[in-house]
Amino acid sequence: MLGEAFAWWFVVEVLGIVALPVAFLLFRRLPGAGYAFAKPLGVLLTGYLFWLALTAHVLPNRPGSVVWCLLAVAAVDFLILRRHGSELVDALRARTGFAIAVEAVFAAAFFTAAHIRSYIPEIFATEKPMDFMFLNAAARSRFYPPEDPWLAGADVSYYYFGYVLQAILAKLAFVKTSVAFNLGLAGTAALAATVAFGLGYELASSLRRVAFRAALTVGVGAAVLVTVLGNLEGVLEFAAANGALPAAAVERIDIGNLEDARKSDACLLPVVCIKYPDEQSSFWWWWRATRISPNADSITEFPFFSFILGDLHPHVMAVPYALVAFGLALSFWRREEGLGLDTWRESPALLPVSAVALGALGFLNAWDLPTFGFVLALLVFARNAFGAGELRFALRDSLGFLLPLGALALLLYAPFYAGFSSQASGLEPVTDGATRPLHSALFWAPLLLVALPLPLVLLGRARPRLAAAELQLAAAVPVAFALLWALLVAFDGNAVTLGDAISARGWNWTTTAFFGAALAICAAALLHAIRAGEDERHLVPALVAIGTGVLLVFGAELFFVQDLFRSRLNSVFKLYYQAWLLLGVGGAMGLWWVADGWRPRAGLAQLAKGAWAGAAALAVAAALLYPLGATLSRTEGLSRPGRTLDGMAFARKTLTD
Repeated sequence: MLGEAFAWWFVVEVLGIVALPVAFLLFRRLPGAGYAFAKPLGVLLTGYLFWLALTAHVLPNRPGSVVWCLLAVAAVDFLILRRHGSELVDALRARTGFAIAVEAVFAAAFFTAAHIRSYIPEIFATEKPMDFMFLNAAARSRFYPPEDPWLAGADVSYYYFGYVLQAILAKLAFVKTSVAFNLGLAGTAALAATVAFGLGYELASSLRRVAFRAALTVGVGAAVLVTVLGNLEGVLEFAAANGALPAAAVERIDIGNLEDARKSDACLLPVVCIKYPDEQSSFWWWWRATRISPNADSITEFPFFSFILGDLHPHVMAVPYALVAFGLALSFWRREEGLGLDTWRESPALLPVSAVALGALGFLNAWDLPTFGFVLALLVFARNAFGAGELRFALRDSLGFLLPLGALALLLYAPFYAGFSSQASGLEPVTDGATRPLHSALFWAPLLLVALPLPLVLLGRARPRLAAAELQLAAAVPVAFALLWALLVAFDGNAVTLGDAISARGWNWTTTAFFGAALAICAAALLHAIRAGEDERHLVPALVAIGTGVLLVFGAELFFVQDLFRSRLNSVFKLYYQAWLLLGVGGAMGLWWVADGWRPRAGLAQLAKGAWAGAAALAVAAALLYPLGATLSRTEGLSRPGRTLDGMAFARKTLTD
């Protein structure tokens, strides 16, 4: 078991080393020079070449084919090193401390995640059998697209690239797919933590006069917020486990199946018995944190739940690569010269590698490409807005930069799109009650308390008239979305009238109004930062992340993508997940900047900062109860017998027929 985990870790390390020159080419303008992004980039590039070769029937689906693809990446390295070799060596020497920190984060996250998975390896229940089926199809089909295991003679019509990436790692590590299933989950969690750590470090280091330790702290904060943090529903479960959640409170909170929570006998501490919920007191209690709605009919999933549940699903496997795309956008933002069509002419090798990294999102999890493409486009436009005399020139240059990138990102994955059929069939307005304020607070309060103070304080430091003017201009954004919602309801053709849709929400309009106001504040702060001095301009990427996260949540209150669920269930699921990633990364930077840089002199402002710091610390600490309790519950207090990484070992024992 340890040998299999070590082999997987070693393979990812090798791929990261091979991809270092390419990562340096993409990210050399960042303070970390791309070291934190090298591992996922190495997996991605090797996987892309492997998929392309199998799709073109050039190579068969064998371990040797993966090696040939890895050698192709190494050949690209040779070309890069001939031109930038000395720069890369100097960059690595200057960043030895950061490189050690990245390796420590990856190793700690990977082996911790693998250790936890060894207690709960079974490929059983929820969507695990389907995920395992797709993994086997990607690993065994002679060529691509993989053969559809559900329909003989047909090809898989699904975003299956994540399974291809796990399959090539399994081939190189010489582990069977039932083991690769769990190591893939552990590796995904570790890569997500590593890239989030790198992004936090890059965002903090971009500011002037930031100590190395402070930047590392922001990186650790980003990794925790993105991959470890839970939500406040876990507090309710702990309260019920300790007999401190009255039935009247359960009824008022009105979360589906919360009434099943019972007092527990499992002690968190041996001396003072603080109890935690376990499977005996409330079976799968940790599931309820991802169904925060009256009828448990809305999916409010977040990364730690995904890792502890153990579904090897596209939205989970895509997390590290979505964060890499944000890193790519950050690298473009950091360029000293403007971004336009000439950028690609001057650096022709940059375009195809960037297109592979960005375009992969559509193949990994189709929902991620529009969102992180929007983040990239917004940062490109903001960068050009600095140097252009007029906004029309910034728009012209941005289009010249973005259109070739977007076109090539789609073209490089054209064989996938040619056989892909989406279930999405249009945009629909939300006409039911949407989200209750309490339910929204239980899910979002910890991240919002660390993220929103950044735009608030930034606006508060601006001149009052300027801040008021920027707020008025920014308020047009949520107002425009609200008007579009009203128009869609009015002309939707359904039985629901605009008046009925408005009244159906009742007090739930508070949720919509809150996120609309938050969006206006974020947009105004972003506008202010773009216009402000050099120090505040460095906050633009964090503000883009926070603002986009808020936009996603606000959008899910008004619209949903029509699909086979015929409700907002799937839209809330996917948009909330993306918002969590962006608010986690941006929030880590915002938390540090406000705590370190906001030094109010007036007594009332000092009191406000103290109240915020206490509330944020309390909310984050409370949200960490969920991962603690869920881990102990799932693993029977880290003492569940029969540890293994083989997800099918249970079947050989219990399903002998």
